[in-house]
Amino acid sequence: MRRLAPALAPALALALAACTVDVPRATPLDAERAARTRPGTTLAELDRGRTTYLSKCTGCHRPVAPRSIDAASWPEHVDEMRERAHLSPAEHDAIVLYLTALAPAPR
Repeated sequence: MRRLAPALAPALALALAACTVDVPRATPLDAERAARTRPGTTLAELDRGRTTYLSKCTGCHRPVAPRSIDAASWPEHVDEMRERAHLSPAEHDAIVLYLTALAPAPR
């Protein structure tokens, strides 16, 4: 197998970094914040939403960072993709819960 020319390595690293999207794991603080609007929200539910988001939504496009869209807008975005991604109601709800918990509050 051929090796990359040393001069290409920095360019490749930069290109790969540009493709990386921050899809963070939820923290206990995220679960606490989510529980204010949806009582009983657990960290496990948020983790399930993240896993579902990554498995269902990245089949067609790169994931969108949860913090790039405000919490009030995420449900509409997920609704638009529901049929194309073949989301069950439970999958839809898990994804929305995760994304809204990690998104910034509307201004």
